[in-house]
Formats: sequence, structure tokens, C-alpha cells
Amino acid sequence: MKTDDLKGRGLTQEQIDFVMSENGKDLKALQEDLKTLTADIETVKAKRDEYKKSLETVEGRLKDFDGVNVEDLKGQIATLTTQLADEKKARETDAQRAETEKNVNAFLASLDDDGNKKYEFLNDITEDFYRGKLMEELSKDSAKGKSIGDIFTALTTEDGKTKANIFVDRKQEQLEATRVRDFTRQMSGKATPNLSDKFKAMNLDELMKLKASDPAIYDKLRKGD
Repeated sequence: MKTDDLKGRGLTQEQIDFVMSENGKDLKALQEDLKTLTADIETVKAKRDEYKKSLETVEGRLKDFDGVNVEDLKGQIATLTTQLADEKKARETDAQRAETEKNVNAFLASLDDDGNKKYEFLNDITEDFYRGKLMEELSKDSAKGKSIGDIFTALTTEDGKTKANIFVDRKQEQLEATRVRDFTRQMSGKATPNLSDKFKAMNLDELMKLKASDPAIYDKLRKGD
């Protein structure tokens, strides 16, 4: 719209200025709207390109699964998950067993107030047997709330008394040693360092009588103790 056209229509200058001013405002608003619309169009184009790229990526990945048995794949995943769970459980069991074995060994190696072992077994076979039984009992749910000492006492006693043939009997050893010394005196009238030689010099009848009368002494002398 031109000023001359407005004059030709008989408008005054004041009217022309008003019309031109309002027309300018409308034009500026349209320009702003166009600018905003252009920006929106560019945003839509960018989104479109992004979606297109994503679609191409997905299509490329889907091609990697061409010919793949999905059910078989699910089965492999399930198997792997189970194996991982089993391995974790096995590691936890091994760690728990190692801790139990450490505690049991420390318990069996404990000393009394005199510095002697509290639990001196007759032999290694007996010790290994009760070590294994103790670890077995400690692994059970019934062991919860019980001490190692309580469980071990239950394994090695019966009717409140220690079972025979488990531990070394020091009192019995001392008694047998005394009996050997007495036997020595009977043989020579006094203590002698040649008892073993005299034992070897006994005839069969003397040996049989000694074995029948005192098997413990006979066994010790036979072994050369």
C-alpha cells in the first residue's frame, strides 16, 4: 500500500499516517510469525532427520538377527542366568566352608591354662574323623545359636562321660609308666637302663605270662618305649 494510492482515495495526511502506522504494525507481526514458523519448520526437519537416522540404525540391528532362533536365544539366556546363580552360590558355600574350617582348626588347637593342647587325639585318623563331624554339624541349621564347644562336647561324650578311644588319657599313661618302673624294680631290684635287653632275653613262656598279666607293659616293652 502506497501513500499516493491513499491520497487518491481522498484521505487526509493524518489519516494516511494512521493507516501506514497500523499497516506497519501488522507487517511487523507477520514477520515475527514468519520467523517463528520458519524456526518451527527447521526443528521439525531436524527431528525428521533424527528419526530417520534412528530408524536406519534399528533396521541395521534387526538385520543382525536375521536367521536367529529367538526361542533358542531365550533358552541360552536362561541357562546362563542359572549357571551364574549356581557359581555365585558355590563361591559363597566355599567361603563359608573355609571360614568354618578356620574356626574348627583354631578350636582343636586351643591350649589349656598349662599350655597343653585341650584336645589331644589318640591318632590322626581319629582327629580327622571328629574334625569332619564337627564341620558337618556346624553347617546344619540346627547349629545356629550353639557354640563350637557345645557341638564338640555332644559329639565326644555319652551320658555325660567322654567316649573311649578318642583322646589321649594322660592319667593312664602316667599309671602305665609307673607300672613299668615297678616292673623294672621287680626284674632287677632297682631301676635299670637295660630293661629292653632283659625283655628281649625272656623266653616264650615268660613273655606270654607278662602279656597275660599286664598287656600294657608288654606292649610298651615290645615297642621299645
